[in-house]
Amino acid sequence: MKKLLLILWNGLFSLTGRLADLFFLVKDFFYKLFTKAPKVMSKEESINHILKSGCSVCRLGDGEIKLIAGRDISFQKACPELSEKFGSLMACEDERLLVCIPDAFSTLQDFESADGLYWKKHLARYRPAWYKYAGADKTYGNAFISRPYMCFKEKEKAPFYFDLLKKLWKGRQLVIIEGEKTRFGVGNDLLEGAAGIERILGPSSQAFTHYDQLLDCAKKSDKSKLIIIALGPVASLLAFELAALGYQALDLGNLDTEYEWYLRACTEKQPIKGKLVYEAGGDTGVGPCLDKNYESQIIAKIF
Repeated sequence: MKKLLLILWNGLFSLTGRLADLFFLVKDFFYKLFTKAPKVMSKEESINHILKSGCSVCRLGDGEIKLIAGRDISFQKACPELSEKFGSLMACEDERLLVCIPDAFSTLQDFESADGLYWKKHLARYRPAWYKYAGADKTYGNAFISRPYMCFKEKEKAPFYFDLLKKLWKGRQLVIIEGEKTRFGVGNDLLEGAAGIERILGPSSQAFTHYDQLLDCAKKSDKSKLIIIALGPVASLLAFELAALGYQALDLGNLDTEYEWYLRACTEKQPIKGKLVYEAGGDTGVGPCLDKNYESQIIAKIF
Protein backbone atom coordinates (compact mmCIF):
# COMPACT_ATOMS: atom_id res chain seq x y z
CA MET A 1 0.00 0.00 0.00
CA LYS A 2 2.82 2.39 0.92
CA LYS A 3 4.56 1.64 -2.38
CA LEU A 4 1.38 2.37 -4.32
CA LEU A 5 0.86 5.66 -2.47
CA LEU A 6 4.48 6.63 -3.17
CA ILE A 7 4.01 5.90 -6.89
CA LEU A 8 0.81 7.98 -6.96
CA TRP A 9 2.47 10.85 -5.07
CA ASN A 10 5.50 10.88 -7.39
CA GLY A 11 3.22 10.78 -10.41
CA LEU A 12 1.17 13.70 -9.09
CA PHE A 13 4.33 15.66 -8.30
CA SER A 14 5.70 15.02 -11.81
CA LEU A 15 2.40 16.02 -13.43
CA THR A 16 2.24 19.21 -11.36
CA GLY A 17 5.77 20.10 -12.47
CA ARG A 18 4.97 19.53 -16.15
CA LEU A 19 1.81 21.61 -15.91
CA ALA A 20 3.74 24.43 -14.24
CA ASP A 21 6.38 24.29 -17.01
CA LEU A 22 3.65 24.46 -19.64
CA PHE A 23 2.01 27.43 -17.94
CA PHE A 24 5.25 29.41 -17.82
CA LEU A 25 6.20 28.47 -21.40
CA VAL A 26 2.87 29.73 -22.72
CA LYS A 27 3.11 32.89 -20.61
CA ASP A 28 6.67 33.47 -21.85
CA PHE A 29 5.61 33.06 -25.50
CA PHE A 30 3.30 36.05 -25.23
CA TYR A 31 5.62 38.03 -22.96
CA LYS A 32 8.37 37.89 -25.61
CA LEU A 33 6.03 39.32 -28.25
CA PHE A 34 5.65 42.60 -26.37
CA THR A 35 9.05 43.11 -24.73
CA LYS A 36 12.47 44.01 -26.06
CA ALA A 37 15.36 41.68 -25.33
CA PRO A 38 18.63 43.12 -23.99
CA LYS A 39 21.50 43.36 -26.47
CA VAL A 40 24.38 40.93 -25.85
CA MET A 41 27.75 40.83 -27.61
CA SER A 42 29.11 37.61 -29.06
CA LYS A 43 31.78 35.77 -27.08
CA GLU A 44 34.48 36.96 -29.50
CA GLU A 45 33.32 40.58 -29.35
CA SER A 46 33.27 40.43 -25.56
CA ILE A 47 36.80 39.09 -25.19
CA ASN A 48 38.18 41.52 -27.77
CA HIS A 49 36.50 44.38 -25.92
CA ILE A 50 38.25 43.32 -22.69
CA LEU A 51 41.60 43.03 -24.49
CA LYS A 52 41.25 46.45 -26.09
CA SER A 53 39.87 48.38 -23.11
CA GLY A 54 41.50 46.62 -20.17
CA CYS A 55 38.14 46.66 -18.40
CA SER A 56 36.96 44.47 -15.55
CA VAL A 57 34.31 41.80 -16.03
CA CYS A 58 31.41 40.56 -13.99
CA ARG A 59 29.05 37.83 -15.20
CA LEU A 60 25.46 37.16 -14.19
CA GLY A 61 23.78 33.88 -15.01
CA ASP A 62 20.85 31.77 -13.90
CA GLY A 63 22.10 31.56 -10.32
CA GLU A 64 22.52 35.31 -9.92
CA ILE A 65 19.06 36.15 -11.27
CA LYS A 66 17.55 33.64 -8.83
CA LEU A 67 19.39 35.35 -5.99
CA ILE A 68 18.10 38.73 -7.19
CA ALA A 69 14.60 37.24 -7.11
CA GLY A 70 15.22 36.12 -3.52
CA ARG A 71 15.67 32.40 -4.21
CA ASP A 72 18.49 30.32 -2.72
CA ILE A 73 20.85 28.37 -4.97
CA SER A 74 22.84 25.30 -4.01
CA PHE A 75 25.94 27.10 -2.73
CA GLN A 76 24.64 30.54 -1.80
CA LYS A 77 21.64 31.60 0.26
CA ALA A 78 19.69 34.63 -0.89
CA CYS A 79 19.39 37.77 1.24
CA PRO A 80 18.15 41.35 0.66
CA GLU A 81 21.68 42.80 0.74
CA LEU A 82 22.85 40.38 -1.94
CA SER A 83 19.84 41.13 -4.13
CA GLU A 84 20.42 44.88 -3.77
CA LYS A 85 24.10 44.59 -4.73
CA PHE A 86 23.28 42.59 -7.86
CA GLY A 87 20.61 45.11 -8.83
CA SER A 88 23.19 47.92 -8.60
CA LEU A 89 25.64 45.89 -10.62
CA MET A 90 23.15 45.32 -13.46
CA ALA A 91 22.53 49.06 -13.70
CA CYS A 92 26.25 49.98 -13.66
CA GLU A 93 27.31 52.39 -16.43
CA ASP A 94 31.01 52.54 -15.52
CA GLU A 95 33.08 52.00 -18.70
CA ARG A 96 35.73 50.28 -16.60
CA LEU A 97 33.36 47.36 -16.09
CA LEU A 98 31.82 45.03 -18.68
CA VAL A 99 28.63 43.53 -17.28
CA CYS A 100 27.99 40.17 -18.93
CA ILE A 101 24.69 38.29 -19.17
CA PRO A 102 23.70 35.11 -21.05
CA ASP A 103 23.32 35.33 -24.81
CA ALA A 104 20.14 33.27 -24.68
CA PHE A 105 17.27 35.75 -25.00
CA SER A 106 16.78 35.72 -28.78
CA THR A 107 17.75 32.24 -29.95
CA LEU A 108 18.85 28.94 -28.43
CA GLN A 109 19.89 27.28 -31.68
CA ASP A 110 23.62 27.25 -30.83
CA PHE A 111 23.13 25.25 -27.63
CA GLU A 112 23.22 21.50 -27.17
CA SER A 113 19.65 20.24 -26.92
CA ALA A 114 19.68 19.63 -23.14
CA ASP A 115 21.22 23.05 -22.44
CA GLY A 116 18.81 24.75 -24.82
CA LEU A 117 15.89 23.12 -23.04
CA TYR A 118 17.28 24.21 -19.68
CA TRP A 119 17.53 27.84 -20.78
CA LYS A 120 14.10 27.69 -22.39
CA LYS A 121 12.55 26.62 -19.08
CA HIS A 122 14.69 29.03 -17.07
CA LEU A 123 13.72 32.02 -19.20
CA ALA A 124 10.06 31.00 -19.14
CA ARG A 125 10.15 31.64 -15.40
CA TYR A 126 12.77 34.36 -15.06
CA ARG A 127 12.64 36.41 -18.27
CA PRO A 128 10.63 39.20 -16.55
CA ALA A 129 13.30 39.44 -13.84
CA TRP A 130 16.08 39.59 -16.44
CA TYR A 131 14.29 42.31 -18.41
CA LYS A 132 13.49 44.26 -15.26
CA TYR A 133 17.15 44.65 -14.33
CA ALA A 134 18.83 44.54 -17.77
CA GLY A 135 18.37 47.78 -19.69
CA ALA A 136 16.90 47.23 -23.15
CA ASP A 137 19.08 49.99 -24.64
CA LYS A 138 22.32 48.85 -23.04
CA THR A 139 24.76 46.43 -24.69
CA TYR A 140 26.06 43.71 -22.39
CA GLY A 141 29.02 41.38 -22.63
CA ASN A 142 28.50 37.66 -23.09
CA ALA A 143 28.43 35.66 -19.85
CA PHE A 144 29.44 32.52 -21.74
CA ILE A 145 33.00 33.76 -22.28
CA SER A 146 34.02 31.44 -19.44
CA ARG A 147 31.77 28.63 -20.71
CA PRO A 148 32.72 28.35 -24.39
CA TYR A 149 32.75 24.56 -24.69
CA MET A 150 30.33 22.17 -23.05
CA CYS A 151 26.92 23.69 -23.70
CA PHE A 152 27.49 24.59 -27.36
CA LYS A 153 27.07 22.44 -30.47
CA GLU A 154 30.12 23.81 -32.30
CA LYS A 155 32.76 22.57 -29.89
CA GLU A 156 35.48 22.98 -32.51
CA LYS A 157 35.34 26.74 -31.85
CA ALA A 158 36.38 26.32 -28.21
CA PRO A 159 40.18 26.37 -28.85
CA PHE A 160 39.84 29.77 -30.50
CA TYR A 161 38.07 31.22 -27.46
CA PHE A 162 40.53 29.68 -24.99
CA ASP A 163 43.50 31.05 -26.93
CA LEU A 164 41.88 34.48 -27.07
CA LEU A 165 41.24 34.42 -23.31
CA LYS A 166 44.84 33.44 -22.59
CA LYS A 167 45.94 36.76 -24.12
CA LEU A 168 44.27 38.53 -21.18
CA TRP A 169 46.92 37.34 -18.71
CA LYS A 170 49.92 36.81 -20.99
CA GLY A 171 52.90 38.41 -19.25
CA ARG A 172 50.73 39.63 -16.33
CA GLN A 173 51.12 39.08 -12.61
CA LEU A 174 47.94 37.39 -11.37
CA VAL A 175 46.00 37.33 -8.14
CA ILE A 176 43.43 34.52 -8.20
CA ILE A 177 40.55 34.68 -5.74
CA GLU A 178 38.91 31.26 -5.69
CA GLY A 179 37.15 28.64 -3.61
CA GLU A 180 39.38 26.48 -1.46
CA LYS A 181 38.89 23.49 -3.80
CA THR A 182 38.62 25.30 -7.14
CA ARG A 183 42.36 25.15 -8.01
CA PHE A 184 42.01 27.35 -11.07
CA GLY A 185 44.65 26.46 -13.68
CA VAL A 186 46.26 23.75 -11.55
CA GLY A 187 47.27 20.63 -13.52
CA ASN A 188 46.79 22.22 -16.95
CA ASP A 189 48.35 24.97 -19.09
CA LEU A 190 45.49 27.47 -18.87
CA LEU A 191 47.67 30.05 -17.05
CA GLU A 192 50.94 29.14 -18.73
CA GLY A 193 51.55 32.64 -20.11
CA ALA A 194 51.21 34.44 -16.77
CA ALA A 195 54.29 36.10 -15.28
CA GLY A 196 53.43 35.01 -11.75
CA ILE A 197 50.50 33.79 -9.63
CA GLU A 198 49.24 34.52 -6.12
CA ARG A 199 46.09 32.98 -4.67
CA ILE A 200 43.52 34.06 -2.11
CA LEU A 201 41.34 31.12 -1.05
CA GLY A 202 37.75 31.62 0.05
CA PRO A 203 35.00 29.20 1.10
CA SER A 204 33.57 26.75 -1.41
CA SER A 205 30.02 27.80 -0.51
CA GLN A 206 28.24 30.69 1.22
CA ALA A 207 31.14 32.98 0.31
CA PHE A 208 29.05 36.11 0.85
CA THR A 209 29.39 35.63 4.62
CA HIS A 210 33.10 36.45 4.17
CA TYR A 211 32.61 39.11 1.51
CA ASP A 212 34.11 42.07 3.38
CA GLN A 213 37.18 40.06 4.39
CA LEU A 214 37.72 38.87 0.83
CA LEU A 215 37.40 42.40 -0.52
CA ASP A 216 39.78 43.83 2.09
CA CYS A 217 42.34 41.14 1.27
CA ALA A 218 42.05 41.78 -2.47
CA LYS A 219 42.56 45.52 -1.92
CA LYS A 220 46.05 44.81 -0.55
CA SER A 221 47.14 43.76 -4.05
CA ASP A 222 49.06 46.09 -6.33
CA LYS A 223 46.78 47.62 -8.97
CA SER A 224 49.18 46.57 -11.73
CA LYS A 225 48.18 42.95 -11.12
CA LEU A 226 45.29 41.25 -12.91
CA ILE A 227 42.74 39.75 -10.53
CA ILE A 228 40.90 36.62 -11.69
CA ILE A 229 37.96 35.53 -9.56
CA ALA A 230 36.27 32.11 -9.47
CA LEU A 231 34.05 32.19 -6.40
CA GLY A 232 30.43 31.71 -7.46
CA PRO A 233 28.06 34.70 -7.37
CA VAL A 234 30.42 36.61 -5.06
CA ALA A 235 32.94 36.80 -7.91
CA SER A 236 30.75 39.27 -9.80
CA LEU A 237 30.33 41.50 -6.76
CA LEU A 238 34.06 41.52 -6.03
CA ALA A 239 34.85 42.40 -9.65
CA PHE A 240 32.23 45.18 -9.49
CA GLU A 241 33.72 46.81 -6.40
CA LEU A 242 37.36 46.26 -7.38
CA ALA A 243 36.76 47.86 -10.78
CA ALA A 244 35.43 50.98 -9.04
CA LEU A 245 38.67 51.10 -7.03
CA GLY A 246 40.84 51.01 -10.16
CA TYR A 247 41.71 47.31 -10.39
CA GLN A 248 41.22 45.09 -13.41
CA ALA A 249 39.26 42.15 -12.05
CA LEU A 250 37.76 39.38 -14.17
CA ASP A 251 34.98 37.08 -13.00
CA LEU A 252 35.92 33.90 -14.88
CA GLY A 253 34.28 31.21 -12.79
CA ASN A 254 33.80 27.85 -14.56
CA LEU A 255 36.57 28.61 -17.09
CA ASP A 256 39.01 26.11 -15.61
CA THR A 257 36.35 23.38 -15.51
CA GLU A 258 35.39 24.08 -19.12
CA TYR A 259 39.06 23.93 -20.11
CA GLU A 260 39.50 20.59 -18.35
CA TRP A 261 36.44 19.20 -20.16
CA TYR A 262 37.77 20.52 -23.46
CA LEU A 263 41.19 18.89 -22.91
CA ARG A 264 39.44 15.57 -22.23
CA ALA A 265 37.06 16.01 -25.22
CA CYS A 266 34.14 15.41 -22.84
CA THR A 267 30.64 15.40 -24.32
CA GLU A 268 28.92 15.47 -20.92
CA LYS A 269 29.77 17.07 -17.60
CA GLN A 270 32.17 14.94 -15.57
CA PRO A 271 33.99 15.26 -12.24
CA ILE A 272 37.57 16.55 -12.46
CA LYS A 273 39.97 14.77 -10.14
CA GLY A 274 41.24 17.06 -7.40
CA LYS A 275 38.82 19.90 -8.18
CA LEU A 276 35.35 20.86 -7.00
CA VAL A 277 32.80 20.76 -9.82
CA TYR A 278 29.30 21.57 -8.52
CA GLU A 279 27.71 20.48 -11.78
CA ALA A 280 29.25 17.01 -11.60
CA GLY A 281 29.61 15.45 -8.18
CA GLY A 282 30.43 18.56 -6.16
CA ASP A 283 33.37 18.03 -3.81
CA THR A 284 32.90 14.27 -3.54
CA GLY A 285 36.32 12.68 -3.45
CA VAL A 286 38.16 16.02 -3.64
CA GLY A 287 41.04 15.74 -1.20
CA PRO A 288 43.96 18.05 -0.38
CA CYS A 289 46.09 19.40 -3.21
CA LEU A 290 49.66 18.10 -3.00
CA ASP A 291 51.00 20.38 -5.73
CA LYS A 292 53.86 22.28 -4.02
CA ASN A 293 53.80 25.05 -6.61
CA TYR A 294 50.09 25.63 -5.93
CA GLU A 295 50.70 25.70 -2.17
CA SER A 296 53.48 28.27 -2.61
CA GLN A 297 51.11 30.60 -4.46
CA ILE A 298 48.59 30.88 -1.59
CA ILE A 299 48.93 34.21 0.19
CA ALA A 300 45.70 34.11 2.24
CA LYS A 301 42.93 31.75 3.34
CA ILE A 302 39.59 33.25 4.28
CA PHE A 303 36.95 30.68 5.30
